[in-house]
Amino acid sequence: MTTGIHARMTMGGPFTLKDFTDSRVAARFGLYNLPRDVSVVANLKALSTRVLVPIGERFGRRVTVLSGYRTETLNRLLGGERDSPHMRGEAADILLAGVKPCDAALTISAMDDLPFDRLVHERRMLMSGEVQTWLHISHRRMDENRRQVMHAVTRDGIRQEAAGLMDALAGLAA
Repeated sequence: MTTGIHARMTMGGPFTLKDFTDSRVAARFGLYNLPRDVSVVANLKALSTRVLVPIGERFGRRVTVLSGYRTETLNRLLGGERDSPHMRGEAADILLAGVKPCDAALTISAMDDLPFDRLVHERRMLMSGEVQTWLHISHRRMDENRRQVMHAVTRDGIRQEAAGLMDALAGLAA
């Protein structure tokens, strides 16, 4: 049911639903990327108020959502996991203004009062040699949050994931 679900809805703090649903890929393919289920909106509000707003306050910086909610079609186009928490409104890929993702990951992982399910320091190695980095963070509104901390590297379309941050961050400035 989509009654009352619109892009200008506030999700808590500075975030609106539009922050979680804007997608260049969805626009390019003409995909509708607003959630149709109020439980997905509730999940996004919980992610925003319980996780993203406290992160922004801790750093005193703006949190930018790179990718939030995804329809199943958009998730498939982006190469997301088959059961991605993005499709349930439980995850966001983020950057903090002026903070390196590796530094943010270390600080966030040490925030004992932050109820995240998974925090993943993501790195994508492009064929050009450029390295893209960001953080994936998820929150379960209706289930226990495991506080898993991971790092992942994608190279040549192959994603490798491992527990912890130190191996991924050793010697990195990204």
